[in-house]
Amino acid sequence: MTIRLTIVDPNDPDAEHVRGFVQDRVVIGRARSCDICLPDMAVSTRHLEIKVEGNDYKVVDLGSLNGTYIAGKKLVAHRPKILHNEDVIHAADFKIRFSLGVFPIPMDVGAESTRQARRMVASLLTGASSRGRLPTILVLGGPGKAGRFEIPPAPSRMVIGRTRDMDIQLEDRDLSRAHAEIVFEDGVIRVNDLGSKNGIVVDGQRVETLELESGQSFVVGNTTLALEHPADELLASIQEAPEEETSSFLIEKNERDTEPPVEAVSPAKQDPTEPVKEPTIPVGPEDPLSYPGQPGYLRTTHEMPRPPIEPGSDLGLIIIGAIIVVAAVAGLVFLFT
Repeated sequence: MTIRLTIVDPNDPDAEHVRGFVQDRVVIGRARSCDICLPDMAVSTRHLEIKVEGNDYKVVDLGSLNGTYIAGKKLVAHRPKILHNEDVIHAADFKIRFSLGVFPIPMDVGAESTRQARRMVASLLTGASSRGRLPTILVLGGPGKAGRFEIPPAPSRMVIGRTRDMDIQLEDRDLSRAHAEIVFEDGVIRVNDLGSKNGIVVDGQRVETLELESGQSFVVGNTTLALEHPADELLASIQEAPEEETSSFLIEKNERDTEPPVEAVSPAKQDPTEPVKEPTIPVGPEDPLSYPGQPGYLRTTHEMPRPPIEPGSDLGLIIIGAIIVVAAVAGLVFLFT
């Protein structure tokens, strides 16, 4: 049986990232090695996992700093909890809806995880042109080497060709007038062939369309181009941050409090049918040096037994003390006379 996980990014709540899996264990966190990467410093490197045990799917918090929640209840770390269809898991501010069924599965889970994380990070950089944080097409080789062409915010389209009316004009005789186009939408950047003579070449193979990743190069005519995406630099810094840098202050309590505060009931609100609870009396004295017989002394439940005091023993001690005092005074008188 396969599962579908629908992820809602708090930075773009209108967009949903859907992932399908047909494996016994899915690890979720912000590390590059996770099956699902949530690029946020409030997420631990390995935050939680969904696994198959017998006939059940279970979710396990992997000891994350900020915890994992279902229906407002925090999971106990390393204690599996059974998942039901359409359960919603909270990790930091991300929502992950668990669904059972048959769904399309990507060929390369690792590459899909990176693409999904890049889309999330790219949403943070939307409209960042004033800070120079737009994706850029670099000219690595051929005519116009070292040129840079910024891609406008999505949705956008740029045409590559050799005429002056092209968005990316290259003085390359092997290019067609309108050779290819760069399309930026839904957080993904693609290059599409526009029916050119020489096409788009990647690793020696001609392709009609290509989804670009940061640093990936392709050839049009006699020119080598590559994509530089600012999201990859930010994504790498999040994925490679040590576990101790995971932020905990980003978690909003709201509905995630595990227990509501207990409100004290005043005597006016006390139900007359319920027995009145007497206040608990503290056990033992507040002063550890207090002794039996002192006002306010309360015997403790674990007090060590004390030897009994025999009647009349106090009188004997008083007589002995008086004799000692008289002898001392008589000695002093004798010395000074």
